[in-house]
Amino acid sequence: MLFRSLFFALPKSFFMIQFTICPPLLFATPPDTLDHFPSYRVEGGAPTFYKLIAETLRYPRSARQSEIIGTSIISFVLHPSGEISEWNIINSLGKEIDEEVIHVFKKTEKIWLPDSLEEKSYVLFFPVHFIINGHIYNLTAHSAGFMQEEIKLVAEGNTSRKTLTDQSLAQQANDLYQKQKYKPAMRHLNELIRRNPFSSELYKMRGYCRYMTDDKVGACEDYQKIETLLHQPIPPAARNICIGYPER
Repeated sequence: MLFRSLFFALPKSFFMIQFTICPPLLFATPPDTLDHFPSYRVEGGAPTFYKLIAETLRYPRSARQSEIIGTSIISFVLHPSGEISEWNIINSLGKEIDEEVIHVFKKTEKIWLPDSLEEKSYVLFFPVHFIINGHIYNLTAHSAGFMQEEIKLVAEGNTSRKTLTDQSLAQQANDLYQKQKYKPAMRHLNELIRRNPFSSELYKMRGYCRYMTDDKVGACEDYQKIETLLHQPIPPAARNICIGYPER
């Protein structure tokens, strides 16, 4: 797979260093997530939900003109009462797209139903793909199998602009990383993650770049996404530097 070669072994000394920091968490505790769409919790089922999204979601004009592409991920908590709370954009594509996605998904609040037999609240994640026609990006399969429902917007792009391919971005990130030019490497990694937010290797690599540029809170946020978003174990070194991260 394209991104599997991106992440190189970290220096051994990294695994021996500990810091007593408490970064903000994506959630107060690692959340319980649903690995499927709960059709029985929506009035009219999944078709009604997706129809409402499709009829109202738009590709913001400035984002189209700037040819911003990638996968926005929105999350929210579904309570037994049918109430929705804690709206978050987990993978940001910029202010305008973030606001558009939250605005549209909040329109579904009125169709969620209570479940008298349910005792837990669950986090639901939904990926929304923004694609400029002709600019294709690759997605890593989600190991836990959830978030598979596809919401996709495709717009016509400016053919005079040159958008870097995943392959080119990955190569440049690799080259800069190997030269220990971590800040320039992060610019390419940021774009790769906007396009492909399901790759643990990208989060590991960017987390290490952040760590090496003294952004330890940002590093911990990347490591936490590996567990919270991707349902994969985070590196032991990450638990060493992210003191205060709750154990499952």
